[in-house]
Amino acid sequence: MAALFLKGTDMQNTILIMFLVLSFSCDTVKPLKILTLGDSNGAAKHGWVNQLKALMPHDSIYNKSISGNTIGFDNLNNPKLNTLANLDRYLLEADQKAKGIDYVVVMLGTNDSKAVFDARSVEVLENLRTLIGRIRDFEYSHRSVPELVVLSPPPYGPDSILADKYRGGAARVKWLSEQYKTICQSAGVTFVGIHSLLENQFMDYSEDGVHLDSIGQLLIANEVRRSLTSNN
Repeated sequence: MAALFLKGTDMQNTILIMFLVLSFSCDTVKPLKILTLGDSNGAAKHGWVNQLKALMPHDSIYNKSISGNTIGFDNLNNPKLNTLANLDRYLLEADQKAKGIDYVVVMLGTNDSKAVFDARSVEVLENLRTLIGRIRDFEYSHRSVPELVVLSPPPYGPDSILADKYRGGAARVKWLSEQYKTICQSAGVTFVGIHSLLENQFMDYSEDGVHLDSIGQLLIANEVRRSLTSNN
């Protein structure tokens, strides 16, 4: 009888331990609340944000990606395509809907590297610093300041296939991506090098040298997921 009693006790203890472990996991690994800021690659139906939603189905992702979006330029003379001009509204909406934001993920710079902005590349860097500062300084109503993840913009294709408005963009976006890394390191912000990830195979995933197909978008989403889960 004693042996049977001990067996039963061991089993009960095992079940109790498993219950406590599962309870602890449920309490500590909570769904993330994520705000994404991007351009057409993030706004597309097959884009990296929707791919990220599929990879992280238990987390809440609020997507504010807009086709043509920049960090701080009125692209096409449209202030709606200027993230800095609309940033407070994006943060407020996400903060109120989600009751707090855990992460802000940014992938911008493709449109900031268009030919029309060729002489303003240095401004893009200052705009990125301003973006980081304003996200950190915003008065969040529900919890502490979210973690910030900045993705470098992906490469451009060769000029031979690009529309005129993107000509010369490959060199500009490569330079921009290198500068992003330095800025993020200095600011203590998580940096994800999408440009270097795709540089040698970009045209395998793009027909027009700007926009990625679903496989390319999935590669980006997986890098973002890896960054978020490693930090969580």
